Amino acid sequence: MKKSTCPTMLLVFLATVLAIPSQLFADKPEFTDEFSLDTCSFTSSGRNPYFILEPGYLLILEGEEDEEFVSLEITVLDETETIAGVTTRVVTEVEYVNDQLAEISRNYFALCEQTNSIFYFGEDVDTYRDGEIVGHEGSWKAGENGARPGLMMPGSAQLEARYFQEIAPGVALDRAEILSLTEVVVTPAGIFPDALKTEETTPLEPEVRDFKFYAPGIGLIQDSSLKLVEFSNVWSSSPVSPSVETVSLTVPKGLVLQVALDNEVRIRKVGQPLHGLLVEALYAFDQEVVPVGSEVGGRITQIQGPSRKRRVWAALNMNFTPVRRVQVEFDEIVLPDGKRVPIKTVVTPGSGRTLQLVTSIDNDKKRTAKDAASDKMKEAIREAKRKWETAMKQVKAPGKAHRLKRFGLAQLPARPQYIDAGTVYFAELQEPLDFGRKPLPPQPLAADDPVPLPCRLLAHAQLVTPLNSATTPRDAPVEAILVQPLFSDDRLILPQGTRLNGSVVQVQRARRFGRTGQLRIAFRELVPLGGTQQKVAANLEGVQAGAEENVRLDVEGGAQPAAPKRRYLSTGIAVALAVASHSDSDIEDGVSSGATGAREGMAGGAAGFRLPGMVVGALVPGQPLALGMGIYGASRTAYTSFVARGSEVVFPKGTAMEIGFTLRENCQESAKAE
Repeated sequence: MKKSTCPTMLLVFLATVLAIPSQLFADKPEFTDEFSLDTCSFTSSGRNPYFILEPGYLLILEGEEDEEFVSLEITVLDETETIAGVTTRVVTEVEYVNDQLAEISRNYFALCEQTNSIFYFGEDVDTYRDGEIVGHEGSWKAGENGARPGLMMPGSAQLEARYFQEIAPGVALDRAEILSLTEVVVTPAGIFPDALKTEETTPLEPEVRDFKFYAPGIGLIQDSSLKLVEFSNVWSSSPVSPSVETVSLTVPKGLVLQVALDNEVRIRKVGQPLHGLLVEALYAFDQEVVPVGSEVGGRITQIQGPSRKRRVWAALNMNFTPVRRVQVEFDEIVLPDGKRVPIKTVVTPGSGRTLQLVTSIDNDKKRTAKDAASDKMKEAIREAKRKWETAMKQVKAPGKAHRLKRFGLAQLPARPQYIDAGTVYFAELQEPLDFGRKPLPPQPLAADDPVPLPCRLLAHAQLVTPLNSATTPRDAPVEAILVQPLFSDDRLILPQGTRLNGSVVQVQRARRFGRTGQLRIAFRELVPLGGTQQKVAANLEGVQAGAEENVRLDVEGGAQPAAPKRRYLSTGIAVALAVASHSDSDIEDGVSSGATGAREGMAGGAAGFRLPGMVVGALVPGQPLALGMGIYGASRTAYTSFVARGSEVVFPKGTAMEIGFTLRENCQESAKAE
């Protein structure tokens, strides 16, 4: 009997699918735990760019953890030990907590001469309490109980590389991912550019994440909150010096470029070129690298037609060409010297609007002496707004005749679609921009610096976390990044790239009867480049918002759109037109004749369907038709203005913010002096 081939084909299909590597479906590759150690010739001394394995080398890191002072001394000993048949170098780590010995570990490393990678062969741990050894938790050695060597530091560091550092099942399974190769880390021992940043995790404690930073030619410079305070070779008469004395001028991946179209664009086809101007300068570390007004080139990448439902609703309102969704991208910056720099960007959702900068002093009458910033702060806020308005003056604003023409076109049943001049797009960089290097500047000012800091500082930042009063929950984390360095008397306080962490402290979604959404955020932590978090008292003093959204910012940083005053006028006009569409004169069997009927029809048509309705009302001057169109128009306008849900507060990723904050604890007293 002939057998069916369907089950066989199904099995073949399933086998093929199951044979596909799981990495194809994963967002990221798995952590590597196989390193081909058989091909390595190991040595117990040497160095790779980020790890020094030379006897006598010393690193001392200090900082606070859980409100306790912690000191960590890392020393490369003139001592070796054979682990799993390999001669390894002994490196001790001695940890003190509040000047009390807490832990001593002897770590075993070896360098693979073929790859220049440092491998980790285990550690012996002694935990102390009151000067006595109380445990050995975390101890392991390769070759014992299934443990194998892990990769401590690759000889050639690659971005997004993921690897196990410790492979001791049930004891130690630390693993690392390289997140960045261009960090700038400020420590008491100096400023270190081009630092490597790793995120360390372990499946034994999935919720724990630690970040470490390694400087070229130095090694570990930051371990979570511990920072490098000293590094040297204890057997050498001269201290070790950083091998790098310059800082990389790199605009990082993920930063948002704000591009305003300088001319109106009529949408015609995919591939249509766009031309805009940069309305915010680009900075790298402490230097401007691309000025305001630089030309930016792009194109239309996709034109999406409206849905069938939207087409039907538009047709009912006598609009037979509803708005299409347009996607754009920007791929080139022209520098002032004429050099063209290719860029790769993605426009963030929610951008593509005309914007204004709303500040907390727009309604200055409501501010009191107690909650107002100092005069210097208020002037800084005004200056920020002046800069924004100056940047937007680059754009050719349409004249009255042009606006009247556009209004007339908008009344037609078939109308062209335009992107207005001044529309601002947020273009997120997908690749970093490199502008070379520069000498290291003096170390930034700190809160405990003998040079006094201003009490209140205004920083220009960019929102990293998109916010929407309709979808963002209360207590949701919020992150912003400084896109311009902050100076005080020509000394750098905070470089570009410094981050601010906060949360949503109040949120209310928009409701019926025109009640608008509300959103209030607060920033409480500041994280300098490669630095540890420090508490700050921050307040939102300015934010970009849609020009038509009528957003207001209160003195505590709360944002809420105000209901437009013109809703009363538009509703009144619609009701007046509806009333004008009805007349008791010259009517017989519901049909009006003569000029009066035409006027009534035009009035009702204008209320309901604008210019097309006026034409229909004039050509078919029937009382029921005119009255119906008038009532429809008045009802729709009244519903939209007073009954429908109000506007939400929407801040896309890349929204510019002016954030006022305090770095000093005694700022309240200092404010009186200012």
